[in-house]
Amino acid sequence: MSETVGETVSETVSETVSETMPDDSQELARDDAQSGQGTEMPSVDALVARIRALPEPSLIALDVDGTLAPIVTDPAAARVPSATRAALRRIAARRSLAFVTGRDVAGLRRVLGAVPNAWRVVEHGGWTIPPGAHARRPAVSAEERARLDAFAAFVIALVDSHGGRLERKPRAAALHVRGLASELQASLLARAAERARALGLHAREGRAVLEAELAPGDKGEALAALHVRTATRGVFFAGDDLTDLPAIRYASTHGLGVFVRSAERDAPPGVPSVSASVLAAALTQLADEA
Repeated sequence: MSETVGETVSETVSETVSETMPDDSQELARDDAQSGQGTEMPSVDALVARIRALPEPSLIALDVDGTLAPIVTDPAAARVPSATRAALRRIAARRSLAFVTGRDVAGLRRVLGAVPNAWRVVEHGGWTIPPGAHARRPAVSAEERARLDAFAAFVIALVDSHGGRLERKPRAAALHVRGLASELQASLLARAAERARALGLHAREGRAVLEAELAPGDKGEALAALHVRTATRGVFFAGDDLTDLPAIRYASTHGLGVFVRSAERDAPPGVPSVSASVLAAALTQLADEA
């Protein structure tokens, strides 16, 4: 796993982000109504109590899409609800807070807005940006760019023929297939994974997405490194996808890790789970504590 040691310079993160955020009660309640069954943590109070019991100082680390922001068909349209975003800002003002996401820096800023004092761990743990730091675009060689371009061209051809969306990142490209028929999704993701591997790229499958990466990140390794860098003791992490399981496992041995269940994916056996609305309410309660 690579971190941005020596890759950051001090600069205030821009606040110029769209304020058009969905309402928590509508979007998160819709997720809850469709979610499956898991090893459930049933109440807001139970989750808050577990987080409060962590050794202090503690680190709160959170995935974003499907965890804080409701899943939508077009990933570019996803937004963290305004009430949740306000709670996160209050939390970050008083304790260590990190967002551990598969998005790149620009994508995270678009979906989340600015949360001063928070750490940003982007591209599945491949890149860590401290609070108040500006991330320089990671270096990509001409040969690496050519491989990503070749994968993107392949995806564009698939999208033109079958539907879906292409997403570009500095060190990855992704095919999104949410909204397509399930059999077509599986076929397109398999074809994209095969093409990525043929190009020498790492193929990472998530919720209705296949990412082709120059190098694989690992959220568990990134969280472990962040735990050391923040000099915290207890760790809380919440995430909603298989790519979050390494971080959930790490947090479970150093505090508390939970899976945010949904209609698309229930928690693995034995992993504590919460609904998105319970997590949002717990964060608000923590933010409002004196």
